[in-house]
Amino acid sequence: MEYLELDSPSLDNICAEVYSILCSLGKDYMSVIEPSIVDSIMALCNKKDEPNIGQNKELNEQCLSEEANAIIERINLHYWCRSNSEKEKLINTIQNNKKSHDKVISLLTGSNLKKHENILMSLFKYDSIKIFQDGLAVVGQRDVGDKYLYGCIDKNGEEIIPCKYNLFYN
Repeated sequence: MEYLELDSPSLDNICAEVYSILCSLGKDYMSVIEPSIVDSIMALCNKKDEPNIGQNKELNEQCLSEEANAIIERINLHYWCRSNSEKEKLINTIQNNKKSHDKVISLLTGSNLKKHENILMSLFKYDSIKIFQDGLAVVGQRDVGDKYLYGCIDKNGEEIIPCKYNLFYN
């Protein structure tokens, strides 16, 4: 049986929610995120319909869409997690929220992905994303256990070198 989901938020509204959360967290959090990710979120968000984010509320108390939470979880995984145990907990949370992550991927996937959608897709496609240097970023995908295979993407989110190398240096 198929279910029709009503009132699923649009990509621009989801990005507006994410951008509002990033702004409320402040520049200490935003400064460690790859700038092209933040730029893409800003470019895709519907600024005239910004959600009301409470400055004094915890993230889990905000009335965010599941999709906005999925993007925040991915940003957290790639840029804010400081320990392997913290990453493992977050990976378990992501696996439990797979439906929300799949919704975002579905919104981002299309016959002609534009630059900003492609860059946001990299949050979901790769398990590790380094900061861009000279127009390229090293990305990694989890292989077996705690091992990663590395490759490279460009500023448009296009994979330049596939993730098949055990080591990769900038």
